[in-house]
Amino acid sequence: LASSVVSAQPPGSPPINSGGSVAALPAAATFEGGSNAYGLGAEATVDGTGMLLGNPHFPWKGRDRFYEMHLTIPGEYDMIGAALSGQPVVEIGHNETMGWSHTVSTARRFTFYELKLVPGDPTSYLVDGQPRKMTSQVVNVDVRGADGRWRQESRTLWSSEHGPIVTVPPLGWSDTTAYALRDVNEDAGRTFDGYIEMGQAGSVRELDAVLDAWQHLPWINTVAADSTGEAYYGDHSVVPNVSDEKLASCITPIGEIALDQLGVFILDGARTACGWGTDADSRVPGILGPSNLPTLFRDDYVTNSNDSYWLANPEQPLEGFDRIIGVEGTQRSLRTRLGLMQVQERIAGTDGLAGEGFTLDQLQEVMFSNRMLAAELARDDLVALCEDAGSVVVDGAAVDLGPACDALAAWDLRVDLDSRGAHLFQRFADNGGLKWKVPYSDADPVHTPHTLDTADPEVLQALGMAVKSLNEDGIAFDAPLRELQFAKRPDGPIPVHGGSGQLGVFNVIGPVMSDDITAGASFILAAEFTPEGPRSRAILAYSNSTDVTSPHVSDQTELYSQEQWVDLDYHEADIVADPAYTTRTIRQGPPPPPFDISAFCDGAPPADGFPDVGGDNEHIEAIDCLGGLELLRGRADGLYTPQLPTRRDQMASLIARMMDAAADLDPQGTAIEPLPAHDGSNRFDDVPDDSVHVAAINRLADAGITLGTGPSTFEPAVPVTREQMSSFIARAQSFLTGTPFPVPELDHFVDVVGVHRANVNAVAGAGIAVGDGVSRFLPRFPVRRDQVASFLARTLAVAHDADLIAPAG
Repeated sequence: LASSVVSAQPPGSPPINSGGSVAALPAAATFEGGSNAYGLGAEATVDGTGMLLGNPHFPWKGRDRFYEMHLTIPGEYDMIGAALSGQPVVEIGHNETMGWSHTVSTARRFTFYELKLVPGDPTSYLVDGQPRKMTSQVVNVDVRGADGRWRQESRTLWSSEHGPIVTVPPLGWSDTTAYALRDVNEDAGRTFDGYIEMGQAGSVRELDAVLDAWQHLPWINTVAADSTGEAYYGDHSVVPNVSDEKLASCITPIGEIALDQLGVFILDGARTACGWGTDADSRVPGILGPSNLPTLFRDDYVTNSNDSYWLANPEQPLEGFDRIIGVEGTQRSLRTRLGLMQVQERIAGTDGLAGEGFTLDQLQEVMFSNRMLAAELARDDLVALCEDAGSVVVDGAAVDLGPACDALAAWDLRVDLDSRGAHLFQRFADNGGLKWKVPYSDADPVHTPHTLDTADPEVLQALGMAVKSLNEDGIAFDAPLRELQFAKRPDGPIPVHGGSGQLGVFNVIGPVMSDDITAGASFILAAEFTPEGPRSRAILAYSNSTDVTSPHVSDQTELYSQEQWVDLDYHEADIVADPAYTTRTIRQGPPPPPFDISAFCDGAPPADGFPDVGGDNEHIEAIDCLGGLELLRGRADGLYTPQLPTRRDQMASLIARMMDAAADLDPQGTAIEPLPAHDGSNRFDDVPDDSVHVAAINRLADAGITLGTGPSTFEPAVPVTREQMSSFIARAQSFLTGTPFPVPELDHFVDVVGVHRANVNAVAGAGIAVGDGVSRFLPRFPVRRDQVASFLARTLAVAHDADLIAPAG
């Protein structure tokens, strides 16, 4: 809703560009991710142990990827698992005796407030009949236009006591009414404190006590199990304190429609009594306390697959909670139903696997069973209808159904790589073919609705449309899934199993039948808590690295494709015994100070300077030095914009100029290897041929100084990071002189890993790159335009100090 906050302006104001499309009023299920989780107690497992299955469905690309870790502070904290990028604690995983996973909760995180405006003053509103003035804040932002130039734009943001004013169609700002958004997580700063204590809990009872104390989880359920054989479910997320009684009293007329159709809460902002309440046990004001949140302890099992708390275990439904947390007594999703059925069938021993109850191996088998519940409920009736009809008219033409009938009849009802026919059923469902004859019943929520309603003409029509579209696309009805569904990888596509959660597939991926999977099953964890300690296995479906040069960019994706897992070495003895075990020692104290550039820069021509680079800027000497050597250039208006990030294409031009200058300034004319001239070719598909930087980018590529971000991509407009800049400089130094910077034996920084590690340490050891003065380098931070001047000036100064070059007069 950020763009809806920015676009909200009083009536009569000129329209503005919000910086993005203005959001429409969101439905309750706005989060595109999701998850499955099982907590298995002693009664559900063969050995009477606790077991956990975590299966979050999250993006495979972008900032919301999981990364794996094992964090240990001896005697205090020992968690193995994963967290979202940038999060410093394990968010899904286990310790010695207990583990947990998360799923997305159905509870609402915000409410809208309808404000009654003061007549004639659209920026004042009434509360209990008294006028109150909105507040405004002018925010200035640097924006890059289509022409590549930066300019400053201003926005006025308006707020009420409930929160920011928003324009979210159909909620507009008129002469009489405005709408404010109150977000329950706006001031939540407890998340990591709570997670640390979760990792120190020894049982699910202790875990629940931590959740009670901190109330720190912003939008997720918790499913857990422990070594005592107890399982746990809790929606301990942060929820606005809006009781059903308050909702009935304070909902507005448009709010009744929004709640019924979208699950969105719109309350009366004209009455103090409609503000959020506070329970006696709330951690902070305005949220529901733990006593009003659903929790469940069981000795058999708990599950959640993104429906509400109601059927965490059908033997003990959770009921009587406020509507803002979720709905009760309503139809569950096909994925929720299959998740429950898989546990019930395994405990009863009716799923075709050996014995009754779970072993760790069987838990993994269930995870990758790749069943599709919609097909199990509908395929046989669909085949009978198909064979009876023989053909169907679609868009005025008869469509022969015979081959499709055969393919559906032979399909194994799964979405394994060798399953044939899943794509045909998927298209049938996408065309609206799933019509149920037996409706949902509160008496049997796990197994209803069911039975395909073959009397509904839309069913046969949907099948005909699916057959017609596959014929047009040239896809065989019995094509195996491995030929239709892939993840793109540098070394070629990897076939991916799994399917649509909407059709009742537990192992969710998407977009289904796509040549580039972008979301779904991510960090999958299966753990057992035995008397000898935890046994656990995991797989990160998209692999742990996004670096195309890393060996870990595809390794686990290959394993996931083959339905394989990785054993997690939790205990120290197992870790040390790993053949790949290595240790890393971090140098104590800071790296060498930055190299003194004064001797080099004193001989440089005087620079005119830039009006927006003040004398208090720590990089001004480097900016003036390189400006005098005509290596730095400002904008057409004479400004340098020192705080803006340096783009990768700009960086290429700067380094090319620096290398040319090094060759020009070499007094002997022999010590410097000149950078090759541009031969007119362009190695990168995403670098326009008419770019002012194309020659520099390709010259660096020809010299091996840049490797690009992929086989044919450079990402020219992306800011260059500090670690990337270090590698560019190290490779440039090696090319120019034939003598690389020496790499120190011990690392200078605790936060530098991966392919840039040696280069960062080398340039830091030379005094070219510096960190925060202690032990951090902040490798993924972008290099600002003033900082890039110091990088380059120190590089030239180091070379000059080695008598390789001398500044020109």
